[in-house]
Amino acid sequence: MPFIRDWRSQFMELDKETEETIADCPCDKFHITERTIRGGRVQFIKQCLTCGRVVGSAIPKNVAVFSCGGDPKPFDKELSERYNKLTHGQYKKQRENKKEDFLRIYDEYLKSDQWRKKRIKVILRANNTCEGCLIESCDVVHHKTYKHVGDEFLFELIGLCNGCHKRLHGLV
Repeated sequence: MPFIRDWRSQFMELDKETEETIADCPCDKFHITERTIRGGRVQFIKQCLTCGRVVGSAIPKNVAVFSCGGDPKPFDKELSERYNKLTHGQYKKQRENKKEDFLRIYDEYLKSDQWRKKRIKVILRANNTCEGCLIESCDVVHHKTYKHVGDEFLFELIGLCNGCHKRLHGLV
């Protein structure tokens, strides 16, 4: 049991790190812009200078013109696109790192006594017969879900031959 608790806590930490949003902009620097909305109407809004999002609700034209000392600049659509590309790249890199960490921890788990005992139980339940084709013998025990890895229910595991396992993963 200690391995499972240790493994779960490590994985939960990785999850927590990924959920922290990289793209969380405080939108504390903005300028007033003019944009055209549905029906061709003009709207004056605050646009964040960092991420390009709209901050708050529409502003009356007279307030916008007065605040800008003249006509407001046009809304910058490309600003949010550039910001999204940048943060998406950071998010993608963080997800890749999380996957590598998960695989490292998962490989450790697959070498544990807890996993070996579960694997044996699944193969015995299947009478050492592949649960995919019911012809070949079991070569691998496959997780139907990774939701409870480290503390999985036996019904979340199935015994498969190598051919069915490859087919299941789309490798055939």
